[in-house]
Amino acid sequence: MNKKIFFTSSLIVLLISESQSQKIVSGTIYDAKTDLPIAYSSLILKANQSGSIGNEVGFFSILIPENATSDTLIVSNIGYKTYKIPANRITTNLSIALEPSVISLQGVIVRPKSPTYYIQLAMNKIKQNYPSE
Repeated sequence: MNKKIFFTSSLIVLLISESQSQKIVSGTIYDAKTDLPIAYSSLILKANQSGSIGNEVGFFSILIPENATSDTLIVSNIGYKTYKIPANRITTNLSIALEPSVISLQGVIVRPKSPTYYIQLAMNKIKQNYPSE
């Protein structure tokens, strides 16, 4: 009986101390130029390799361990510059503005082949795609 009580109380103390060793950080991610929310941004603690993702209106929530003071929170999204903030500067409520990043791509010319080309290609692959047993 005493062993069960000791085990149960030890487990409760462990869970309480574990929950106190992390802080929940939440906030929003928005476009620095338009002030509009940015959907589905990625958030990751670089050294800890734990992360989260923002929702469709830019809201996020992430657990940051108290011992992650030397870690860095990285926020990224396609079309925006990556945002980095040291974990020791993170407050429990963040508002993160991502700067747009334009990437120029060279033009691509797409020239379709005739339909008979694709029919002939498919017919040539019949034996390969449907081997007889």
